[in-house]
Amino acid sequence: MQPRYHHNHNFGCNSKHNDKATSYTTAGQTAEEVFPPSYYITDGLSPINSSITNVTYIPQDYTSDLSGYPKVYADPKNPQVPYYVGYTREVNGGIKVDGNNYTLVYSGFYRAPTTGNYTICASADNADYSYLGGGVAFNCGDGKPDVNATALNGASAGGNYVNPVSCGTVQLFAGEFYPIRSVFGNGDAVSAFNLTIQAPGAVSENDNAGYLYPVSCRL
Repeated sequence: MQPRYHHNHNFGCNSKHNDKATSYTTAGQTAEEVFPPSYYITDGLSPINSSITNVTYIPQDYTSDLSGYPKVYADPKNPQVPYYVGYTREVNGGIKVDGNNYTLVYSGFYRAPTTGNYTICASADNADYSYLGGGVAFNCGDGKPDVNATALNGASAGGNYVNPVSCGTVQLFAGEFYPIRSVFGNGDAVSAFNLTIQAPGAVSENDNAGYLYPVSCRL
């Protein structure tokens, strides 16, 4: 899976085998429904940084982690919300982000190890939208996402250390490569993210080494 940093059908693709999938981040903020999950596409944003990872998990940080950082109140739309100057977090793939607000877009292929119903769940502080399938997560040919795509599990929105889990179930076929994309956004400092895939008869995993491949592995 490739993270990039920005402030019941078979939707599989036959893809070349490669290493891991990629994740990338883009500057911006999708938290608390401030922006729709497609904003980084429609605004034509380019990633600030990108990396490779098999892990889709960011542990919760807390207000206590912000102590010692200077506070400024710079947002006229939210004058009561402080910005913690210099506060950063290291997320999946070793990417360093502005811990106050950021968007991470994970994108790659998931190779199904067996045929059956898979459950994909997400929780986030503040919001996550996950997409699965060719033409939904992204186009199998050119790797471009659809701005009008419907998320598999809707909006997984949380905050104040309460991050409800939202799940979707889909039938996948063994050996097929399925485009998968997850758009996670955080605002107002503290953040958390967890995306899990549960194969038939298996436990939920947020580390899917061996089953995730970069978008560049497309046909």
